[in-house]
Amino acid sequence: LVMIPAGNKVWTLATEIAWSLGRRGLTLRAQDCLIAACALTTGASVLTDDRRFDHIPGLALLAPDGELDSW
Repeated sequence: LVMIPAGNKVWTLATEIAWSLGRRGLTLRAQDCLIAACALTTGASVLTDDRRFDHIPGLALLAPDGELDSW
């Protein structure tokens, strides 16, 4: 695992993500907004089966079919 520092840039982006989604009537938990912001600032992908992440522009998602069921 790689530690990604959550400095002001990441927190600001997480806030912008939450605000943007909220303006569209969508909600995403604060910790998920932070995960998305970390991924966006580092160019990482997010492994998830949570379709709410689909609403974040530019976020690369990985969701292998059936693979998460065995976790």
